[in-house]
Amino acid sequence: MKFNEKLDFLMNLTGTSNSDLAKQTSLDPSFISRLRSGSRRPSRNENYISKMATILSKRCREDYQLQGLLSKLQSENVSFSRDSLNVETVVEEWLKSSPPEPQSKVGTFVRELDDFSFKKRATVNGEMDKPYFEEPKKDVYNGIQGKRSAVLRFLNEVLHSDRKHTLYLYSDEDLSWIIDDPLFTLEWSKVFLQVLQKGNKVKIVHTINRSLDEMFSAIKEWMPFYLTGNIEPFYYPRTRDSNFRRTIFIAPGLCAVTSNSIGRNLENNLNFYLTETETIKTLLMEFEDFLKLCRPLMKIFNPSSSNSLMDTLNEFEEEKGNCILKTRAVSSVTIPLFTLEKFLKIYPREDREKLFNFHKRRQRSLVELLETESFTEIIQLPDYNELLERKIPVGFTVFTGSSVFYDTHTFKAQLENIISLMKHYPNYNVLIQEARSDELTIYGKENVGLIIMKYTQPCISFAINEPYMTQAFLDYLKIGLPQGTASAASRNQTIERINEYIKELKDI
Repeated sequence: MKFNEKLDFLMNLTGTSNSDLAKQTSLDPSFISRLRSGSRRPSRNENYISKMATILSKRCREDYQLQGLLSKLQSENVSFSRDSLNVETVVEEWLKSSPPEPQSKVGTFVRELDDFSFKKRATVNGEMDKPYFEEPKKDVYNGIQGKRSAVLRFLNEVLHSDRKHTLYLYSDEDLSWIIDDPLFTLEWSKVFLQVLQKGNKVKIVHTINRSLDEMFSAIKEWMPFYLTGNIEPFYYPRTRDSNFRRTIFIAPGLCAVTSNSIGRNLENNLNFYLTETETIKTLLMEFEDFLKLCRPLMKIFNPSSSNSLMDTLNEFEEEKGNCILKTRAVSSVTIPLFTLEKFLKIYPREDREKLFNFHKRRQRSLVELLETESFTEIIQLPDYNELLERKIPVGFTVFTGSSVFYDTHTFKAQLENIISLMKHYPNYNVLIQEARSDELTIYGKENVGLIIMKYTQPCISFAINEPYMTQAFLDYLKIGLPQGTASAASRNQTIERINEYIKELKDI
């Protein structure tokens, strides 16, 4: 059973409501509801799990409740002794045994990123055209509704300003004020996107508490905003006290919103709307002091920042470290130079030279890396019809913004180059992936970082050096690597398999 299923079982067994458990654990009822439904998953170290175990186990007073609990624990293969049963301890361990493994988190994130597309805005009970209610303008706004009004006022002030701003955003308060009212969620998303599209920049410190779930959720939920290329995300690398929480939104020289709360209770907090110049200036200095303690979460690249992506990829590939690279078919780093020249004929001369030199530098870095480090490439041999119908994109599409596709001759030439690399460099290994994979390129390097490139529309790429995320992706990629991939016998089998595929291509 998953955490939400266990929590729902215990609450039903003891007749505990969301509001009752929220009151006993100093949490918000909406947060309990999301835990119970599975839309929010806790990390193993959350202190409220112990509190929940204590409260719910003490409410198992009746014989039928204890018998129901014991039967459920037995069905879950939870070991315990009836003679010395400590219900509270057993329930706590049972609840804490639920979080998924990092590999499944990575796999879910990869699928969601691969499937991401801009969707038409949904209606909310037919009220799409109804304007969201905002409170009258004032200096202090009360509670959740007040926070929503203050934030919308802040964003609209920036949107209608006659100059562009760099916004500074941070909040570790409970997110129920954003997500629990669908009308508000749609409204703030719309206005925030307009703020970014107007050219305003954002520096935001994401609240992730070093949890992979929170990191992936932050990336996924902010994807439409990241695609504007106007957001610079950071994270604070140390664990914070979860009791005292704060929100700071600053548009320097224009306005700011700030608030404090205790735990997840937002009903009783005050939200201050600031317009006094010196006050905003002081608040900005405080934010900048905090930003010095944070680290960049990632660099984000959209089609308009391809030059920056190329520079980052060159820097990444010149670093030493064992690599794993997984692509939809084959990676662009192993394209032979004569094949590359053929692909580049469609581009203007200046672009051709830039891409050719970029690729030469990549190949030089690969050869230098293979002298001391391992490089494992996970490839796929596509269906022959996909090549005949020009459906397999060449990997450097993400750098150019226009799609170029393999034909049978160019794909054969690259496979022959891969065989040549395998024969000349013992550190270059190839694994052929049998099942159709996602469209992402995932490029991980131990103790260096991670690059993720999405070629399908809308195109977006990430460069990440946060160690937990990097290691999680490397572990995810290693799942498909069988033991002995680098052995002579395995390498010879791979070469033979590729040669057979090349022979079939020639016969088409």
